[in-house]
Amino acid sequence: MECFSRIGQVVIVVLNIIFLLLSVALIIAGLLAKFAREVLDPLISTAEKKLNDLINIQLSGLSDLSLDLTKVLTTLAIVLTVLGVVFAVISLLGCCGACCQMKAILLIYGVVLVIILIAEAVVVGLFFGSPETLKDPIKSDLKTGLVEYEGLKGKKLVSMGWNVAMLKFQCCGIDDYQDFKDSEAWNTTATALQIDMPLACCKTNVTNFTPACARMSSNENNRKQGCLDKIWNELANNKPLAYGIACGTLAFELILIIFTLKLFFENDNSVNPIG
Repeated sequence: MECFSRIGQVVIVVLNIIFLLLSVALIIAGLLAKFAREVLDPLISTAEKKLNDLINIQLSGLSDLSLDLTKVLTTLAIVLTVLGVVFAVISLLGCCGACCQMKAILLIYGVVLVIILIAEAVVVGLFFGSPETLKDPIKSDLKTGLVEYEGLKGKKLVSMGWNVAMLKFQCCGIDDYQDFKDSEAWNTTATALQIDMPLACCKTNVTNFTPACARMSSNENNRKQGCLDKIWNELANNKPLAYGIACGTLAFELILIIFTLKLFFENDNSVNPIG
């Protein structure tokens, strides 16, 4: 039994040290993205070029299109930093609790792991068993954000995200082209160009691209193919891989929980701190 507990200690400490290092890497990446733009400028330039190339595929009639990743980078910096801090705190709890046999910290760490495990199990179960339960709230949130869509030249993160998604997956809107009717900024552009849907809804394999492909009279658009279903189906088509990742992650967390509970319920003298 003591051997099992010692193995548990080592496993928890080693794994959490690895996660802690990854957390520190996330925090550093976030801080660099926020405060050291010059360090990342070569990478940013490359990313901007790739996105511009994607959006300008056969869109010769709109050659002045360009993207600026400044806002994206700011958002990314915040996300990376927050994720890094959260993971670092959890990792420190696991390291301190297991290494020093601090039962209060082990309890907190175990509770956090259980909450994460339950949340992931629910999401995985809904994804494979009742996808509509997940899709409905996602759809609602996406439609709320779509109000800020500005069009193919939009500089906001929501505009750039939708443009890339619609061009990449050959789709239009969440359900279809009508999802953009409440987007005031885009409607201004639509009126000027006399189009019925965003230019990003046009098929990228059209010959001689013109704004005419974004009109109802054209068959050179994806107006009836919603992006949510298209992307969801892409994920569903890789079920074996998704099953493997989901089961592996849940099993990994379950092992950590078992080791944590074992250490927590051990007598104070049964397992000595590592060192």
